[in-house]
Amino acid sequence: MLDYEGKEHLNKVDVSYKDISRNVDEIYIRVRLRNRGRNIARKCIVYLTSLEEVSTSGETPTSFAEAIPLSWPFHEFGPRDIPTGPDFYVDLVRISKHASGWNLCIENDYANHAPLKTYRGIYRFHLVATSDTAESANFVLDITYEGDWHGLRVHNIGSTIS
Repeated sequence: MLDYEGKEHLNKVDVSYKDISRNVDEIYIRVRLRNRGRNIARKCIVYLTSLEEVSTSGETPTSFAEAIPLSWPFHEFGPRDIPTGPDFYVDLVRISKHASGWNLCIENDYANHAPLKTYRGIYRFHLVATSDTAESANFVLDITYEGDWHGLRVHNIGSTIS
């Protein structure tokens, strides 16, 4: 099951650290992954499958046209086994407090993703969690960002199948 609890310390995480030459201050938006089955969900991966711009006239597809795995915390990639019980988190997007722009939490930043970083408004993120031993879970989440991290807002749309 994928969801967004709306808890500041779990889903909207403020991170500060010192890089080699600079201070880094970012906000990560994370979604929660839980196993509600009786057995371990083996080799789970959460993918960003679609990204749309949302306006009053509806949704507009973006140049994002592939399913790409999202990062586990600390920029870790690859499948994980998810037991029943504990909560796991997946990083969706990070926003710098010092520079404007969306940063998807994916392993490789491709050239065709560059225009996505400058968008101001609402993005609709479509996610799917997969596992070798459990049914897929879909989740949709809207995030509003106007270029200033102070106004970063998440709107929970909800899961479809868990």
